[in-house]
Amino acid sequence: MQSGEHIPLLVSGGPLGLPAPLATRYVLTQFRLKGLKVSSIRQRLSTLALAYTFFTEHGIQLDERAAKRQFLNQEELSPIGVPSTASPADYRRVVDAAARINSSSNCRGSRR
Repeated sequence: MQSGEHIPLLVSGGPLGLPAPLATRYVLTQFRLKGLKVSSIRQRLSTLALAYTFFTEHGIQLDERAAKRQFLNQEELSPIGVPSTASPADYRRVVDAAARINSSSNCRGSRR
């Protein structure tokens, strides 16, 4: 199909799974609106998929944590090499960004 818009999405549960809600909102609000090409979005989603894999393997529910604005603790971050010198402000920026995406209402139910 030559017409229409193509947006890569991160899905859970295999290739026929459902889109990950937080990642989908992030793609629509941060990447698509900035006019990034499909290949650039796909590359960024590959990195995000690695993060989701890490969180899943360590029993961390990212969507839930973002909704509660709950920080990851040092023990949770140490396997990925976050330095112990990182300040609470560094963590707060990450959580704030995730919470904004999670609460974004302009993407719910939209069809493009």
